Amino acid sequence: MKSGKSLVDLATELQRQLGTKKDYIAPASSLHYTDPDNVIIRNINTFGANKLFNQQLASHIDYPYAFWQRSAAEHPDQWRELVNAYLSVSHEKRMIRTMDGTSRAFLSDRYRTIDNWDVAEAGLEAVGNMNGWTVESCDLTETRLYIKVVSPLTREVSVGDPVQAGFVISNSEVGLGAVSVQPLVYRLSCKNGAIVQDYGVTKKHVGRNYITGDDGAYELFSDETRRLSDRALIAQIGDVVKTSVNEAKFALVVDRFAETLKRPIEGDPVKATEILAKQVSLNEMERVSVLQHLISGGTLTQYGLINAVTATAQSNDLSYDRATQLEAIGGKMIDMPVSDWRSIATAGKAA
Repeated sequence: MKSGKSLVDLATELQRQLGTKKDYIAPASSLHYTDPDNVIIRNINTFGANKLFNQQLASHIDYPYAFWQRSAAEHPDQWRELVNAYLSVSHEKRMIRTMDGTSRAFLSDRYRTIDNWDVAEAGLEAVGNMNGWTVESCDLTETRLYIKVVSPLTREVSVGDPVQAGFVISNSEVGLGAVSVQPLVYRLSCKNGAIVQDYGVTKKHVGRNYITGDDGAYELFSDETRRLSDRALIAQIGDVVKTSVNEAKFALVVDRFAETLKRPIEGDPVKATEILAKQVSLNEMERVSVLQHLISGGTLTQYGLINAVTATAQSNDLSYDRATQLEAIGGKMIDMPVSDWRSIATAGKAA
């Protein structure tokens, strides 16, 4: 499992961010770009604009982002005029999330703001009350919070191959995912983690509209006010964490992993990883890494391929976000459709 921040560093950064985040509700027509990296919210301030904000806004005005990037770089004046013209006729109210003076998300005005601080506080408090449970890895990226926890509950996939039960708490403040608690299977021999999403619990960031008689832009309630209004939801996160590792469900998941040991790769491992890469969208570096781990692991089965994917997630060349995506891909592979697996297993097999 890829290393991230220490718990101390995570808490420090979460605390720092609390003091610099501000959210606004504004009609899209109140926004005006001066250049691709800076946007004005009229009557509020000028903010930087990060890549995700620009992508979300471009989607809102039906401006293909690849064209956005090219035209902004090659014809900045025309780009600015065109984007601002689109915005001037869009009166739909939106939520604009900012931090450190930068616009970081352009979202629906019904988006429910669930802060990373609250999610982490509720989750870690629950973990702290569980005997023997430990945070194996955590991080706070530009788009998500992750806390990966393992429990003392252990079973063997096969003789001498123990795995531990765990879970992943995650949240996105910028519209890239719900609050979720998802089961994690942690392989002790190589410290790989596979996220099994079947039994997870999620809470979407959809809530009330923010209604006002004012047609202009305005700042939302303080973090403290919102935290009080969402106290019940945050309490639920702690409750879900406390019940997230269920021994019976864990046994079922481990049995499903054990079944993948019975499915051999019958053809060429190189061809097998090429087919897998197409199915789950691995880039070339990731595909090569999966092949290397598959061969060195010595188990040319579906189980071996799953572990090769989750081992690749530990690569120093991957972001924490991408590493977690690969862990989720590994978890999904235990229920890969038969036809998909057969195309992998028989790739390059002599007729």
